[in-house]
Amino acid sequence: MLSERLDSEGITSVLIGALQLEVDVESRDVLFAWGYFPNVRGKVAEFSSGWVAIRLKDSDDADFVQIASGLVLGIDTGNLVSVWIGPVFQGDRR
Repeated sequence: MLSERLDSEGITSVLIGALQLEVDVESRDVLFAWGYFPNVRGKVAEFSSGWVAIRLKDSDDADFVQIASGLVLGIDTGNLVSVWIGPVFQGDRR
């Protein structure tokens, strides 16, 4: 249940276009993702790591920045090039 995962500091949102990611402030866990993300072009691939990658454009030199547990952004020359979401299922806390 979501209310059991919330800490005392509450939640905040990370908004990328119309893709909204709800983040627990204290633990920095991504609680859920929702919305519409129309800028996605490319292939859907299955990763053995369990992460979901949304690649906005190809980049061999991207820097990766973790902004929350389970949420990593790929940045290349100041531009967002990918969003990586690592799912955590109930009972599977990092």
